[in-house]
Amino acid sequence: VWSESVPFSQYFWDFGDGQTAQGDDVVHTYTITKEGYYDILLHVISPYGCVETATKRIWIVNDNQVNTFTPNGDGINDIFMKGWHIKVYNRNGLLLYDGTDGWDGTYHGEMVPNDTYFYVLYYMSPTGSKTKVGYVTVLR
Repeated sequence: VWSESVPFSQYFWDFGDGQTAQGDDVVHTYTITKEGYYDILLHVISPYGCVETATKRIWIVNDNQVNTFTPNGDGINDIFMKGWHIKVYNRNGLLLYDGTDGWDGTYHGEMVPNDTYFYVLYYMSPTGSKTKVGYVTVLR
């Protein structure tokens, strides 16, 4: 992110994720763990003590390309889409999971068989609620 540089001014950034920075040209990387947005706040103090504030909302887009996960209890790739509201269905349209904790490859506490399952991702955008559909394969 950057702002027009005014000599001798001070620039204070708040990235909305608990991180801050100073300067007119800074780099910040977000760790995306859930749907929603971040509000970036910039305070600029001129050499004369004048304060200007600007806010920019950054919407999170889930371009998830993961189509396989391995819920085998080894702690690696055991949860699908944690932090996002998803519904997961089997080939017959039976709802197996609905929530934001991430799907662990079970239905009523029992492991589902290795197969392909379908999901609907629900997320917020600047124009309101949206959905995205996809599929995921469970392998153990």
